[in-house]
Amino acid sequence: MPPLCRIAPLIATMILLSSFPAGAKPARVTPGGGELIVDMQGAVAGTMNGQVARFLLSPNGSKVPVLNPAAATRAGLKPGWINIMAIVGPVRVKGHSAVIRYTAPGTALKRRIGWFERNAAPGFDALLGPGAVSAPIVTFRLRATSAGERQFRLPLVDGGYGGMGSAVMIGKERVLLRWAFDRAETTANAKTGQILSEARSGRWTYRTSDLPVAFGISRPHREMALGTPVSVGPFHIPTVMIRTTGTEDAPTDPDEIIVTASKKKQKGPGAIVFGRDALAACSTLTFDKVRKEVRLSCL
Repeated sequence: MPPLCRIAPLIATMILLSSFPAGAKPARVTPGGGELIVDMQGAVAGTMNGQVARFLLSPNGSKVPVLNPAAATRAGLKPGWINIMAIVGPVRVKGHSAVIRYTAPGTALKRRIGWFERNAAPGFDALLGPGAVSAPIVTFRLRATSAGERQFRLPLVDGGYGGMGSAVMIGKERVLLRWAFDRAETTANAKTGQILSEARSGRWTYRTSDLPVAFGISRPHREMALGTPVSVGPFHIPTVMIRTTGTEDAPTDPDEIIVTASKKKQKGPGAIVFGRDALAACSTLTFDKVRKEVRLSCL
């Protein structure tokens, strides 16, 4: 696990909240173990310390399992010497870590994992990212392939415990790109709001909404319309929901500021998380660790 001093904002961004819908298809490994294929529901069978487990494999997950508290108790885990904490706005969610052995399709590993006081993956036992399985290629099948689709390739950025994604330069700033199936809309942290405001003439609209961030906790978001939209791969972004605080007096975490009310530069990277709406025209999302690229097949 990463150092205690920086794990809070890292864990807060990497947790994916989801449930286990009916009709999910089990994950499968291609002959030779070269590719793990899972549908959009992300259901993966495995074990933790020899006990049967159900994992949620998410493109927005970490390189280590993040367990639900009940699963940690059932596995007989005892807190290790490294304590962890997730910060979501004003809410602090305490966590613990330990070393376990776990298996998933084509995977048998011994790693330090984490668990928190709140569920990371309701309906499952733990949350995994593409880096938490051994397969060199992880493909999420989102829908049936359509005629006329094109292949889009983006550089793979391996954030280690922060998960895998990509990145793009917006102005002079590097912005991380992630994907999540638990949310419909594309969202971004406040650092990205600063970047878009300056580099793409971003301006607030009147639309606001409380959107889920982690552990069932929602935080205020406000829509930003871009004077110059961002285009990357198959994605065209004219507007994005930016995570902000409601007022200047409201509690903030390292990812939340009032973009238009502060000239202070925000530390940490900008990050955009593409939701289901952005992926509606895509049939597959692939993380290729060997070629170090993210591939999308989209109309």
